[in-house]
Amino acid sequence: MASKKTKSVTRASVRHCLAIWQRKQATNYFEQPKKKKKKGKNEKKDKEILIDFGENSKTKKQIHSTETQTQQLEELEKKKRKKKNPNQPKEEQVQENLNKSIYRNEKFQNRIDLIIFGLQEVDTTAPALFSNDEHKANQWKTVLEESLSTLRDSYKKIASKQMAGILLFVYARSRLRRQITNVDLSEHASGIFGMLPNKGGVAIKMDLYDSTLVFVNSHLACDMKHMERRNQDWATISDNLTFNWITNYDLNAQANNKILQMRSNPNFNKKENELENETKPRKSKKDHEKGKKKRKIRKRKKSKLTQSKTQPQIGTNEESSDKGKQEQEREREREREIQIQKQKQRQKEKENEKRKKLSLYPTNSKMKISNADILFWMGDLNYRLGNISRTEVLEMIEKKELNALLKYDQLREQMKFGYVFKGFKESVINFPPTYKFDPGTITQYDTSEKKRTPAWTDRILWNCNENHAVRPRGYCSHPKFTVSDHKPVVGFFELTLLKIDPDLQFQYKKKLTKELDKAENESKPDASVSTNQIDFLDCRYNIIKKDSFILKNKGRGLVQFRFMPKNNTNQISEPWVHVTPARGMINPAGEMEIFVQVQINHDTIGELYQNSKSKYEIEDILVLHLENSKDHFIVVRASYEKSCFGMSLNSLVSLKNPIKKAEIIGEEDENGNQNVEKNNFSLFIPKELWKLVNYIYENCLDYPGIFMQQGFSEENKKIRDILDNDVDFNFDGSPLSVSETILHFLNSITVSVIPVQFYKICLESVKSKRDCFEIIKQLPIIHQNVFIYLISFLKQLLKYGKKNKLEKDSIALIFSTVILRSPIKQRSSKKDRKDKIKRKQFLLNFL
Repeated sequence: MASKKTKSVTRASVRHCLAIWQRKQATNYFEQPKKKKKKGKNEKKDKEILIDFGENSKTKKQIHSTETQTQQLEELEKKKRKKKNPNQPKEEQVQENLNKSIYRNEKFQNRIDLIIFGLQEVDTTAPALFSNDEHKANQWKTVLEESLSTLRDSYKKIASKQMAGILLFVYARSRLRRQITNVDLSEHASGIFGMLPNKGGVAIKMDLYDSTLVFVNSHLACDMKHMERRNQDWATISDNLTFNWITNYDLNAQANNKILQMRSNPNFNKKENELENETKPRKSKKDHEKGKKKRKIRKRKKSKLTQSKTQPQIGTNEESSDKGKQEQEREREREREIQIQKQKQRQKEKENEKRKKLSLYPTNSKMKISNADILFWMGDLNYRLGNISRTEVLEMIEKKELNALLKYDQLREQMKFGYVFKGFKESVINFPPTYKFDPGTITQYDTSEKKRTPAWTDRILWNCNENHAVRPRGYCSHPKFTVSDHKPVVGFFELTLLKIDPDLQFQYKKKLTKELDKAENESKPDASVSTNQIDFLDCRYNIIKKDSFILKNKGRGLVQFRFMPKNNTNQISEPWVHVTPARGMINPAGEMEIFVQVQINHDTIGELYQNSKSKYEIEDILVLHLENSKDHFIVVRASYEKSCFGMSLNSLVSLKNPIKKAEIIGEEDENGNQNVEKNNFSLFIPKELWKLVNYIYENCLDYPGIFMQQGFSEENKKIRDILDNDVDFNFDGSPLSVSETILHFLNSITVSVIPVQFYKICLESVKSKRDCFEIIKQLPIIHQNVFIYLISFLKQLLKYGKKNKLEKDSIALIFSTVILRSPIKQRSSKKDRKDKIKRKQFLLNFL
């Protein structure tokens, strides 16, 4: 990708043009005050242009671009070029210029500054889904870097991210590497139950100069009829790909702290002092030579003093005393230097505190991909051509009627309705569909039994904010690439980025801080909320409910707000409540809508029985803190509609009537310690589980992708209604929705099939089948029954492995996560990820 400046400044390559930013695009708080100047009658208006003559040049000059000064500017520019570093290229790589009279004979040769590679299905084997092995990624890295080495410019890898078969690389021109900071990685698996990374997305975030770029590579749900699933995948990936906010002053503070620690340690070595050396300006050759001479002289003097072997006793004492004085002086100098550094550090901390007041985002908050200045989204999006036959598609491709064919494109249709990729754009498509081809052929579309309809499944889209721009310069496919059944797609873009003058920025920030301090002293913030209580009625298991309230600024000053953490924790609310935004600022007479979201799932269902007065009501209090003003308290209440999801196995087998008509006396914790009302009625296994498993057993044991792909949210709701009302299981939807509901059901029960007190011993016994069978015999009788029932069902599924594409490893990984659940405190931790393999191995002993 080549980058490009706006029309009001020199348009150059990323390396040069980003040193200047346009006054019109910058916010008022960076604007430079205009100086009034008297003009004569015959005097022309001058245009002030800030021009940076190179990366190494720190000085910037204001040049009045009148016609009479053209020769002076050309001479000045030649002098500048002579002073440049000899390692820099001889030609000034300028794409286009504002004042053609100044740069009349300038030439430009296109150079790519950033190269991004997005790959899917790099490794589709079962082991790749269960491990973090980077063998394939390293192989691709070697191949790519060998290819890049043949180019004129050298490129360095900025970052790479792999999640199973999804792989993303970002390379940058070597000279641009210094300008790239705050690199971060993220991933989200949207495969079945969020566990299998065969579908999902990975992302890389980085700051290039003063612009934030994010690159996303994704692989969405396949199949023609799964368009809704693809839309849902896009939404979940967009919400769950997050990064850490890292600001410049945080990085400077970390560097200064490390330097201070090293200087305070008299025994630090050269390697430890590398960071300090990086922060100092490089010495010139003359200084370097002087330093060498001084060192030589010191060595010579020292050798003369030590030449004589026989010295008088008094002279030895004098010499030792001199050495002691020298050491004391060095120690004092070191202490003075430490004190000076500490004082400088305190001053910087004070400045940083003032700068933090201007930041809307705390360092511990998460950045979403939607916060990026420029966002690129690429990958196998899997959107197909709908409402048209394969024969018609092939005829239109042969006639090159691509524009007419694009009218049937599902992605464009969904974007038009605003269901996916809101605000995104795509280059003009003038190449034929890139899927599905017979491998080894250039133009032959799928001739297998399935005969897939061709489609543009592989896409590159982008989005940017108003202060940036993306200009497409090419969009094509490579039909001669015949290894895959897809044809690769390539896009070329020019980016408009910002580079802020740090001195000018700091001056205006300082000025604004003073104004803010003055405004705070003159008027206290005053804000009101539209309501102090939000009620969520009839919440259902795993269904998200949203509401909002308005925070209005009634005063003349700026209002800064944030929700306060509770009980010395970092959490501003209970796990079942989510608030956005968690902090922000409101201008005088302005207002902001704050959203509150409630979701009761397997992680939060216990709150209904432990922290509430009534069995199916739950409450939380949010503390909305206003800087220099009074706090507001927002009460969030939720009532939960009874469901078979989120109950214990003991309760479910003793239910004779539908759950909505039943009365639950008690529930168990994750260890099964609490008592449940007992009666004479008891089932072998829960009837809800039997209905779900029996449906698959009778109808779709051989269904491709069963338990490997997600179902549909609306169908999942219908299935829950059927189970809660205890009616006949007459379901005509996708078998994938039924298989996903089974996993949700097993994951929702308050005590897992293998209770948590057996968790540790199960992992310790994975190498012995006999020990594993002995553990199952020790389980409560109902849990034994459910476990044996599920194992028998999984064995039946594996008998149809050739048709349903299931393997032992994949099915064991999925079901071990819900059958043998880790303790609540350990979930989402590094240890839990390591235990994943052991849990899978435990279940494999029974398959």
